[in-house]
Amino acid sequence: MRPLIRQAIQTTYRGATNTKPSSIRAVAEARSITVSWDHALDQADNHRAAAEQLAARLGWSGRLIGGGLRGASYAWVFMPEAEEAVLRELKAMIASFDASVITADPMLVSARKAVEDAEAGR
Repeated sequence: MRPLIRQAIQTTYRGATNTKPSSIRAVAEARSITVSWDHALDQADNHRAAAEQLAARLGWSGRLIGGGLRGASYAWVFMPEAEEAVLRELKAMIASFDASVITADPMLVSARKAVEDAEAGR
């Protein structure tokens, strides 16, 4: 069985011009959109919001994971459902330990950090 190949989304900052405000351009092979910059959000959250809006317009769902690229761009992909299941199991395992046990074991500290990062979309 071949793995499912999905399209990535790339978001790029576009500075303001004399006629247009700052914006984020979200591009996938299927479609692209431009979203106005939201000054209530930070840089990463503006990029995430643009990627989420494009995904919603395309009817895509799932956990969006992003990372920075060279320049003022980010790349976004969806976490496969199998990885979601592993993440849930790891989170349940960590929750079963007392906090003092976790902080004393470097492997559990690493596992907890991985879960926190995945939940934060990092």
